[in-house]
Amino acid sequence: MKIYAQNRPVDLFLWNWSGHTHEDVDKDGAEMQKIISSSTSYNGFGEAFTTQPRPTKNSPRGMPGSMDLSYVTERIIAIWFPSSSTSHSYRQGQKQASHMLRHKHGNNYMVFNLTEPKRVLKNEHKHVQEVGWARNLAPPLENLCSICKEIETWLSADEHRIAVLHAKGNKDKLGVIVAAYMNYSSICGNAEQALDRFSMRKFLEENIGSISLPSNKRYVDYFSGLLSHTIRINTAPLYLTHVTVFGTPAFEQGGCRAFLKVYQGQVPLYTSGVYAVARGVHQFTVNVAGEQRKGLQLRGDILIKCYHRSESGRDAVFACQFHTCAVTDYTLSFTRQELDVAYKDPRFPKDGAVELHFSQGPDIRHPAPAPTPAVPFSFADDAVTRADSPMNLEESDDDDGSDGGKCCGFTQDDLFFEL
Repeated sequence: MKIYAQNRPVDLFLWNWSGHTHEDVDKDGAEMQKIISSSTSYNGFGEAFTTQPRPTKNSPRGMPGSMDLSYVTERIIAIWFPSSSTSHSYRQGQKQASHMLRHKHGNNYMVFNLTEPKRVLKNEHKHVQEVGWARNLAPPLENLCSICKEIETWLSADEHRIAVLHAKGNKDKLGVIVAAYMNYSSICGNAEQALDRFSMRKFLEENIGSISLPSNKRYVDYFSGLLSHTIRINTAPLYLTHVTVFGTPAFEQGGCRAFLKVYQGQVPLYTSGVYAVARGVHQFTVNVAGEQRKGLQLRGDILIKCYHRSESGRDAVFACQFHTCAVTDYTLSFTRQELDVAYKDPRFPKDGAVELHFSQGPDIRHPAPAPTPAVPFSFADDAVTRADSPMNLEESDDDDGSDGGKCCGFTQDDLFFEL
């Protein structure tokens, strides 16, 4: 397990003195000063901790399943568990984290859980707020606003309060919330929080690195742009008419059998037929608004996912998430690096892209995309294409079970009001 004070590792034994009280610390102050005199770092509360880890053969640094605990700022802490953590190591980590946090902050901390609800969290921590969202997806834009407001409300109620961000698996979730809150505090905070914003940026650079999921990056940019008014809010719905894919995903004999699914929030709205895209086809277009159909009305958080229909099932080709409030044009383009799944899949062409075409109303027709080579497609009733993607939170691997809490969130109208 690795502990960090102001983004630097801290020895666990200084946190976890079994049977020692604050009076004991005062009595042994001189002895402790001697221990830490060679290498010290201040955690923002006027107390020095060692900054160098002491790995042993039995507990190597960075061992699978280990927990990372870092101070993002003086009043925000991040706790992260890798996906390789077993149920046992996760429970033990929570017990250790609870002991450390209570020893340091009493019950003046709130755990903001960014992943699936777990009963062990509520068993070990007095204050837990479930604010998680589905894995491999960006958080709903309304949730970003809600989470930032809840953190701010908790911290502003008492100067001794601490916010603890908890995540398991990919570190993107920590990065998204820290980046969003950094933007939120720059607009809604005061001048005294300037140092906190510096600490948050340093945490992102040193502990998270670049946010990997393209939709996560997009949603952080949305949030920043809406707060700073550099993005003009679109309150009207959009009507999707066509989706054009440039390049041929090479999933089967140099081509693919592609079909699209469109979701609004977690509700499936549309499933296309299966398009037989052969090797050498430079682009193909899915006509969402056909001769007998109107444009597909979209409003709020939208997910478009493309699959390859294989003989045994289906494979994800690309996915893209966007929010209609940030779309002000009738064409929305995504390069390969802006597409979830495809950005790291060599089967998707390096110069590939996706374009979405909209109209103002269900019957209003903007110029359709340029004609593309005819691609055979089928609307055959297929259970594989009909099946909806799992949109729920990560499955719990906690033997104690989970509470099945709901994600927090506002309606789109609430988002407009808040921003």
